[in-house]
Amino acid sequence: MPIVGDVIGLLNPNATVKVGGRFIRKSDVNAPRLSPATSRAILLKKETKATNDLVSAKKAETAAIKAKSEVDKLKDKFDVERIGLTLALNQATDEETKLRLRAQLAILDNNEALAKKYNAELNALAATNSLAAAATNASTAVTNLANSMPALFTALGEMTGRARNQIAPFGSTDLQVPYGVTNQGAVSAAVAPLVINVPVNAGTIIAEQELQGLITDTVRVALKSGNKLLPAGGIA
Repeated sequence: MPIVGDVIGLLNPNATVKVGGRFIRKSDVNAPRLSPATSRAILLKKETKATNDLVSAKKAETAAIKAKSEVDKLKDKFDVERIGLTLALNQATDEETKLRLRAQLAILDNNEALAKKYNAELNALAATNSLAAAATNASTAVTNLANSMPALFTALGEMTGRARNQIAPFGSTDLQVPYGVTNQGAVSAAVAPLVINVPVNAGTIIAEQELQGLITDTVRVALKSGNKLLPAGGIA
């Protein structure tokens, strides 16, 4: 009884058979056999073709990369943003501005390593600037304090002198007379008392009216002379 596998093998033209210790297709059993040299030549030809195809593909890839690189270079030449950043970098004078512009160029180039480097440098520069600003503020405060000390001492001296001048009159027994007010005691002592002499002859009796007229004439003469008829201690 034939085996199912043998039946299928007979129906399949690609079925293999063992010939000389090797499995070959049945269709190749009657085909002409190639010499080993011919077989090696055919195999070498196939390998050479595959190698050439690989080299051609590599050349095409390299050319494409080169063409893209040239396009990128041309694009960089006409990149307005890059031109502006490069111009600003060339004109920058302080280190912080230069670092910021270099960082922007690194971001534009998508260069992560450079961006990280510039970011670290910016952080270090910011810390240095903060420390310098704090030192400057402290120095300014000390300088201002030192400059204000002479004025403070002068003000304290003026306050002390003014207080002394204000307190001094309270310890003095002399009366301070304001300007324009007359010290009546001194005026009374300096001005001699006015004496009106009324000549009356002894043994003569005159009428009251005659006495009043005589006094009036005497007062008129005194006033004409510049004397004031004030009692001692009176106010002019």
